[in-house]
Amino acid sequence: MSDVRGQLAVITGAASGIGLALAVEASRRGMNLLLADFNDTALQAVVSSLARPGQQVRTCPVDVSNEENMQLLAKIAEEEFAEVNLLFNNAGICPMGMTWDMKGDDWRRTLDVNLMGVVNGINAFLPMMMKQKGPARIVNTGSIAGLSSNPGGIIYGVSKHAVVALSEGLYMDLQAAQSTVAVSVVCPGFVNTNLGISSADKGDIPESVQQGREALKKTLAQGLSPEELAERVFSAIGDQQFWIFPQPEALGGFDLRVRSIQGRTAPEYIPLLDAQ
Repeated sequence: MSDVRGQLAVITGAASGIGLALAVEASRRGMNLLLADFNDTALQAVVSSLARPGQQVRTCPVDVSNEENMQLLAKIAEEEFAEVNLLFNNAGICPMGMTWDMKGDDWRRTLDVNLMGVVNGINAFLPMMMKQKGPARIVNTGSIAGLSSNPGGIIYGVSKHAVVALSEGLYMDLQAAQSTVAVSVVCPGFVNTNLGISSADKGDIPESVQQGREALKKTLAQGLSPEELAERVFSAIGDQQFWIFPQPEALGGFDLRVRSIQGRTAPEYIPLLDAQ
């Protein structure tokens, strides 16, 4: 899929961060776009900058954790575009704080968006993609946090470990079925976005949550630009890669984890998000 001109990219979480950068890069490469985001106001604000002559840009307000919303998105794709060539299951949130400060609602919302959002995307779009004649690839946004663990981000890490496992399993299922639908999982390191910074809170915010957010904000500000990440992702898609590591240097934590498992040793503490 090195030449994607005229094909359709469906992107969730498209109003900001990595999702927006993927939309811009897809548009630059001549793709039509079906963009979804929970924040419809922000989504509409970016549409005018994406439309190019001869390309179609369609938007839809979507909560990826809502199965009916995702089914509606797939229906729009099928009725208005006939085929989906790239499906980016990208929407995600990142609550911060120590495990004991995370409430049930934090767990439910994060898993609903980060994991079930991907599941809902697969369930809604895969039947159509398996039937179509044109190229089709599902690209799930995982994370380096889906391959190793860090203090202060346990819920996010759990959700991304699940997305990585889901992507591997889906790839194997499609291979067993001899399907031509391809799968990729993107595992970024730190990217300069607002992930985890803005969220609606009720009541007092635990100190570990405040510290975690501040530490994450500082670390993300030093990360890879979303635009560079998007270019690397599309390059990897062109090379038919399953594992997409935009920052391979970030795999150090995974290497430590593998050595810990192989040596039956305790996990090594990596203070990446320690608040200073």
